[in-house]
Amino acid sequence: AATRRDGRVLMWMDEHALAIRSEVLIILADTPEGDAYTVEGKKRLQQRLTKAVNDVLTEEEGFGGVDNVYFRNFIVQ
Repeated sequence: AATRRDGRVLMWMDEHALAIRSEVLIILADTPEGDAYTVEGKKRLQQRLTKAVNDVLTEEEGFGGVDNVYFRNFIVQ
């Protein structure tokens, strides 16, 4: 994830990692298989993941602050 905010956002992400992972897994499970094979689908997934992370942070800390989520690896099985 990327943020232009201060280190608090990174600290919060670490602190709430379990809730964030849970939301990410829900988003992945709800992603149509076809989205994994297209650029547009991957961009939609990226936007949904960014929103999910910010939703958790907003709920827990009152502020999101994540600008984008990036894929390090993308493996489709």
